[in-house]
Amino acid sequence: MTPSLADKLFGFHEYTCCCCGVDVFDDSGFCDVCKAALPLNNGKTCALCGAKIEGDHDYCANCKPSDRYFEKIVSSFDYTGVAVTLMRSFKYGNARYLAGVFAKYMATTFLESGLEVDIVVPAPLSARSLEKRGYNQSLLLAREFCLLTGLPLEEDNLIKIKETVQQEKLTNIQRRNNLSDAFDVVDKTAFVGKKVLVIDDVKTTGTTIDRIAKLLKKCKAAKVYGLTAVSARERLKVNRDKENKDE
Repeated sequence: MTPSLADKLFGFHEYTCCCCGVDVFDDSGFCDVCKAALPLNNGKTCALCGAKIEGDHDYCANCKPSDRYFEKIVSSFDYTGVAVTLMRSFKYGNARYLAGVFAKYMATTFLESGLEVDIVVPAPLSARSLEKRGYNQSLLLAREFCLLTGLPLEEDNLIKIKETVQQEKLTNIQRRNNLSDAFDVVDKTAFVGKKVLVIDDVKTTGTTIDRIAKLLKKCKAAKVYGLTAVSARERLKVNRDKENKDE
């Protein structure tokens, strides 16, 4: 069918809701009904890792200010409901177009956070993981984010040199050990004195970004922040205590 003049001018024929598939008339990615149901991570969150928390405390059960190498992580969505479905499609189902959808919300989250950064880096994949999946989802997010914000992107400087188990399957202690010495930097001078923003898809406990931040600060980065599409909620303290007991 030949597109109408309105289609050509406004692109109405190009957009459908990422959740329910109905036609939408903007590039937000969602119809009004689904947009209203999105689990935005805009409530009370951990002052460090950005996990959704309840109660009067400022930090989640996984965070202590003295234990973290990054300054702060912010995330656009709470990892629940439709955000889980969309992220799994993006990460494992080759739904690469969702990078643009997530990145728009991530850009808004970043701008509202007031963070000031000099350079952006994506969380890297190992060579084997990249070959298996065919793309680095965090790099796709970073590219779209930088197009929206105009921030410079350092694509290939931060690399992953160690094959690791998926972080989602591990306890807190296992996460830290899993990512020990997993990353490296090609040109260490690129980060000297810079405020760096690390972009990743999912933040569970913040271990990935924390390990990257530790490395970047060894390269003399001034500050390291994190930005993710989704953030898992605070893990119950009883689970953390059990992990420490099992260590």
